[in-house]
Amino acid sequence: MKKLLLLGLVFCSCQLFAQVQAFIPPDYAQTATILTTNGVAPHQAVDQNLHSFWESEAPLPENYIYNRDLNAFHPKAYPRILRENAAFADADLNTAVTFNDKNQDAAYGLTFKLLQAVESNRLSIKTGNNEAVIITLTYTDESVFLANILPENQYSLIAFFPEKNKLVKQISLESSAPFQLFEIACLSKKPFVDFMLELEKPVSIGQIYSRHFNGEMIDEIQFLSYADTKKWTILGTANPEAIGLVPLVIQEENLTKYFKIRFLTENKDYVKASLWELKLFDKAGPFGKENIFKPSPQPLINRIGMNMVWGWGQHSYSDELKTNTGWRQFQSVFKKLRLYHFLYWDIPKPGVSAAYENMKQSGTAASWWLDWDREYDFLNEKGFDILATLLFKNNTFPDSTWLNPSQNAYAIGNDFVSHFGRNKSVEAVEAGNEPWDYPPEFYRNIANNMIRGFEDGDATTMRLPAAFQAAFTAGSFNDHNNFVADFLDPSVFGKINALNIHLYAYTNNSNGELIAVAPEDPRAELNGIRNMIRFRNEYAPGAEIWVTEFGYDSNGGGEDCTHGSCISEQKQAAWGIRAALKLLKEGADRVYWYFYANENTDSYLHSRSGLTASANQNFAPKASYYAFEKLMKVLGNSMLTEVVDESENHSIYNFKDVISGQNYLVAWLHHDQDPENEMTVKHERFRFANQCMVMNGNSESEWKTITVGTDQQLSGYPTIFKVNQ
Repeated sequence: MKKLLLLGLVFCSCQLFAQVQAFIPPDYAQTATILTTNGVAPHQAVDQNLHSFWESEAPLPENYIYNRDLNAFHPKAYPRILRENAAFADADLNTAVTFNDKNQDAAYGLTFKLLQAVESNRLSIKTGNNEAVIITLTYTDESVFLANILPENQYSLIAFFPEKNKLVKQISLESSAPFQLFEIACLSKKPFVDFMLELEKPVSIGQIYSRHFNGEMIDEIQFLSYADTKKWTILGTANPEAIGLVPLVIQEENLTKYFKIRFLTENKDYVKASLWELKLFDKAGPFGKENIFKPSPQPLINRIGMNMVWGWGQHSYSDELKTNTGWRQFQSVFKKLRLYHFLYWDIPKPGVSAAYENMKQSGTAASWWLDWDREYDFLNEKGFDILATLLFKNNTFPDSTWLNPSQNAYAIGNDFVSHFGRNKSVEAVEAGNEPWDYPPEFYRNIANNMIRGFEDGDATTMRLPAAFQAAFTAGSFNDHNNFVADFLDPSVFGKINALNIHLYAYTNNSNGELIAVAPEDPRAELNGIRNMIRFRNEYAPGAEIWVTEFGYDSNGGGEDCTHGSCISEQKQAAWGIRAALKLLKEGADRVYWYFYANENTDSYLHSRSGLTASANQNFAPKASYYAFEKLMKVLGNSMLTEVVDESENHSIYNFKDVISGQNYLVAWLHHDQDPENEMTVKHERFRFANQCMVMNGNSESEWKTITVGTDQQLSGYPTIFKVNQ
């Protein structure tokens, strides 16, 4: 059956965006013809639903007999094993040969030598017999295997299991009375079942995403392809017991017209395989190719920021902090702050005014003690620009509490920006953070009206919707339910200044478990910036792209990191800088690190993403803190002007200081090993460098004089090279 292109059918109930393929790369499995007809519901293996599946037939005890690739005695097996072309080896259990004549040993039956010795993992025999039938297998080492079929087992398919790793050269079946032989079959290799597709055209498969979720009875999963010959090539393997959707990157170029997944099963009866989802992409994967680099006139100080909360998590206003933490700790690092503004601190429910004008005297409608002006004005005074993120979700403000959603949302937006925007205490505002638990159509209405309220309140305050992504349609990858085309109506694009996205360098490992990977890893969801830029180019060409969350969890600062996506403190420093620069190079206009400090809790996802430890360790700086501090100290006033060189192994970018005119190169290796690991990289532009600084997270890192030349030692830590004018 031919698969229809499903991508345009997944956007909630209405077709909001017509050209989905403009920002989602083709999944070749979606348009392939399914050649597998056995088992249950083959189409459910490619239906973009991770919770439906194809289940195969069981190759054992019987089905393997009809497969010439498994049954060595199949009449069409190659190479040919039996001289005899008889009904007892025709892959038909209902045809038989009767042995009525005695042989030279005064017994009924036959002996046949195989044309080629073969390993027998299972010998299946069906007879009709009134006396016992004796089976004798002779191996190439002249040893024998003996078995028998008793009369009470006649007309049943009986399985025997000869010795492993021995080759059978001769088989004898004898009885003291005439008998019928319906079938003899030999399982000559490990049993398997296949799921097979024919692609629309030959392509090179670069990334395979599969969810198999099989039990212990599946020993191995292989991905195979061929173009126009019958020689199958194994592209890779997968762990049968992995639960999640598992990506596999194929390094070798291949031309694939036919693709199949082979499930190798144990040699046991009634073992079945299942395939829950299969996706096939080219080398760029579900994120597509990199977009064309465009220099930005903005220096890094205006493009890299950080996430934080009221009072820097210290339960008091910022102006009350006495130690060298909070705003003092970050004043020399970041200018741009993204602050989580809890809407439920302001109003008890939608439809109630926050009364921001009364905060100094009586707080907000929901919090008598709260004066946002005091917090925002103080941070502004200290040089910070505030992106306020209004936090509300279905679990804080259920959709049932929005009695008039359009009117309520407009009033919230207008009240907020009329006060904070006109007072210039916030630079920008988001209509929610991650409100993905709302029905998409409900949030679309909220966003449209809240953003309209922002605009009417103060048109100079920058406006953003909540954070969404443009790579994975709803439910198609690890149950993502935040697809931008579901939650935003096209009419909102004329009212916003930027699209909003959260990106982390996560993927699933071979066990289906969430892990963090290097920013340059082709599997990293960080690459979803490409899809969002293509979406923006197609539907909102005037909008910027702000990555309002990115980061890594790590140990450091006296706190451990023990959950599955943790990395080392050194990798957080190296990969954090690399992720920021990669996102800016890919086309993000701003990026905000998540988070300023660890949470003072046990280790879980995002709780160890701080540039410092938590309050439990007095916000001790981690290596990543010092790495960002050095980056912003040296390059804060520099703009990214050129991608000098980018290969699979390394990156070299050029920055220019907008004040002094000084040029810098920033270079690093892409490897995911210890960041200290070095390699020599040759490039002509290194001839103009005379000093370097390694952003290794060391608080004492300073400029070092280097030997001028085309060869320089690079590591996983980004290195800044000062270039002669």
